[in-house]
Amino acid sequence: MVLVLLFAVQPSYTTKLASTFAPIVVVWLLFNFSCGVYNLPKFNHTVLKAFSPYFAFSYLIRNKEERWRSFLCGLLLDFTGV
Repeated sequence: MVLVLLFAVQPSYTTKLASTFAPIVVVWLLFNFSCGVYNLPKFNHTVLKAFSPYFAFSYLIRNKEERWRSFLCGLLLDFTGV
């Protein structure tokens, strides 16, 4: 009964909910982006090395025994949204 009610109400309220929260999410993401760009040169810009595949492969080669554990932990964190 609850599912039937949810699917019955969904067409009329989804647009209203999305149009209400979309601007809030955009402002929040712009705020996070601007804080990150501001703090990048202020503290440490070497964090951008994380985007380079060279450093990822050198880490995997350097840490032979722990590489799969750290890789799987990072993958788990990616999937959970952390």
